[in-house]
Amino acid sequence: MKNFRLAPKNGWSDYPQNKEIVESIYSSFMPLVNEASWNYMNFTSESGMFEDDAENSVHLEFLEDGENLASLCISIKIPTSENAGFLEKTMNELESKYSLIRDES
Repeated sequence: MKNFRLAPKNGWSDYPQNKEIVESIYSSFMPLVNEASWNYMNFTSESGMFEDDAENSVHLEFLEDGENLASLCISIKIPTSENAGFLEKTMNELESKYSLIRDES
């Protein structure tokens, strides 16, 4: 499994496009949840996770306000799975549009 953290150069707390990124992710993934090709889990007001059947995922952690990101992690469990390419494309778009930095762990 490969785990990638995406973050602005100076962190999330004062990042002006924070809410825009959250809206972008939700608008990309909620239609897939509605089609039942992805699941959405929201156990607390400070987190949310999109996951497919191959356990590829997008995990969002929020600051106490429940709106602004504190952490964004994308995990690709099976690189050859149908959705791995979509996740890679999503990461590339977030990096390009919002100048996020990818850290692989």
